[in-house]
Amino acid sequence: MLKLVLSWLTGGVADRLVDAYRAKLEASNDAERIAADVRIKKLEARRDLALAESGYFWSATRLGRLLFAVPLGLWYAAGVLDSIFFFDWNVAALPPQFWSIAEIVIPSLFLSETAQIGLRYWGRKA
Repeated sequence: MLKLVLSWLTGGVADRLVDAYRAKLEASNDAERIAADVRIKKLEARRDLALAESGYFWSATRLGRLLFAVPLGLWYAAGVLDSIFFFDWNVAALPPQFWSIAEIVIPSLFLSETAQIGLRYWGRKA
């Protein structure tokens, strides 16, 4: 359970960090040890950044999820469940003002997540 929580908080960096420490211990020469040290420093920086980001509650992405994506997702799920199972919920339509905001904010949340994933991917390549 602790491993799962750490993996979630660090973005999976912990396992790669353990592998890098093993590679350093198993290095047969100085060049391999130095390469392992460089990899360890990069992974430690990535881990520290992931932990700092996860602890920052007031980030724009997290607030956007809480204020827009979660309520809209709950409304959408209620509408789908009501349509499929014929509940008597009568899920109300959202006001047009809300839709004009949602059409901008929701895609930007997905784009920011995609950009973060892309930057992390290209950052690993460097």
